[in-house]
Amino acid sequence: MKCLSEIKNLVTDVDGVLTDGGFYYDETGKVLKKFGPHDSDGFKIITSLGINCFAISADRRGFGITQRRLNDMGIPISLVSEKERFSWISENVGFDGTCFIGDGYHDVSSIEQATLGIAPVNAPDFVKSSADIVTKAQGGNGVIFEVALMLKERVK
Repeated sequence: MKCLSEIKNLVTDVDGVLTDGGFYYDETGKVLKKFGPHDSDGFKIITSLGINCFAISADRRGFGITQRRLNDMGIPISLVSEKERFSWISENVGFDGTCFIGDGYHDVSSIEQATLGIAPVNAPDFVKSSADIVTKAQGGNGVIFEVALMLKERVK
């Protein structure tokens, strides 16, 4: 396994990692997203290890919902299209010493380039095969918390 003590930054996708990937609509449009209950504690653990955390989302219509939840957790969130993820990470954080967590087609190149690439267990197989680690947790059900415990254990 890669040296987890090298990780200085964590960048995560939101939908499919922090959420179950589902969007809840009514006749007025997107109104809800379901975030898992344990990831807030996970972010607290990760930041206590001195690791900088960042979240990115391509969901324009639901960005206000995402921004509100990430602000509640104290994690900076940026609106970044799927096609711009790789360049955003490269320009804003860098891949050296970075853990990237993603679940989608456009996440594969970032997963592969990151020092540590992680995918949730319910990501498509081709995404999981590009990752260094596949979590036991599904998106929206403690992925960040699981990663936090891994990082905490390995950094000791």
